[in-house]
Amino acid sequence: MLVTLGNTIGAALLGTMGACILFGISLVQVYMYYTTYPKDWRFQKVIVGTLTVLNTGHLICLIHIVYYYAIEQFGNPAGLEGIVGSFRAQTLFNILIIVVVHGLYVHRIWRLGSRFSRIWPAFLFVLLACATVIGVFLIYDAFRLKSFSDMHEATWVLYAIFGTTTTMDFLIAASMCYYLNKSRSGFTKTNYLVLNIMRYVLISGALTSVTSLFSILTFAAMPNNLVFLGVSFVITKLYINSYVAMLNARNSIRGDSSSISVDIANLRSGLTGPGDASTISRSDDRGLKRESVMLSPIYRGKEVESPDTARVHIHVHKSEERRVEGEHGPWNPA
Repeated sequence: MLVTLGNTIGAALLGTMGACILFGISLVQVYMYYTTYPKDWRFQKVIVGTLTVLNTGHLICLIHIVYYYAIEQFGNPAGLEGIVGSFRAQTLFNILIIVVVHGLYVHRIWRLGSRFSRIWPAFLFVLLACATVIGVFLIYDAFRLKSFSDMHEATWVLYAIFGTTTTMDFLIAASMCYYLNKSRSGFTKTNYLVLNIMRYVLISGALTSVTSLFSILTFAAMPNNLVFLGVSFVITKLYINSYVAMLNARNSIRGDSSSISVDIANLRSGLTGPGDASTISRSDDRGLKRESVMLSPIYRGKEVESPDTARVHIHVHKSEERRVEGEHGPWNPA
């Protein structure tokens, strides 16, 4: 395909615009995370902050790339051939973000799969290590090459990094769904929550997998232009958004605790007469009465008279929680 400004600088510009939009969404997600979970696991909070810093650095590099080639080198074809330093830096930020997010997901799978088998989670760790090594080679080539015309020397690295990224996304989504499905219990509400988590994992994993696959296809079909780079600019933002969004969704995917209230009226000094009755009512967390069942009175042959009438409220709270992110300790299935 003929190399034009549209499929080189234009592709980079469109990719940067998409990255800016996703960057704004990620900032909203991060703000929601810190305000909703102020007492979250400290390591988790540090990771989210670190990803935000890396995300900001990556976007700054993208903006400078577009400014350099579209403004500073305008009308200078020779200047468009050279690789600017911000392009090398964005490659570094890109690899760091993807490796960190993949590592966090693999760690979750390790904790989920530890109840069944550690062989598959260990395999994912090995695959993650291989992807990290390939990423190091890509960073090395980005700093070694002097012009875009030399990118054919890094063809195998580009295919390898896009291939491993797509494979990791698919395997992570499939593994989490598999282990979540095996963790299902006999409780209907719990199974419903597990299905919601699986649905979310599939959507986020499919989104990043399809985008990575599209990068491979565009590079294979158009290796002489920068369309694949425009797509890769967006991938990094998708990873951060999907991870932080999953953290923010914990309150909605966890079950609301149910409450059972026992109201015992006219209780006599520990003894009840034949006219006494008790009521069991089930209410939600907002205190709205939903169900009530009258219990038979407890008859005792001897009644002790007492002028005082006591009212006792007994609240039995039943809650079930599935912790998949392990913010305060080891993963607990219930």
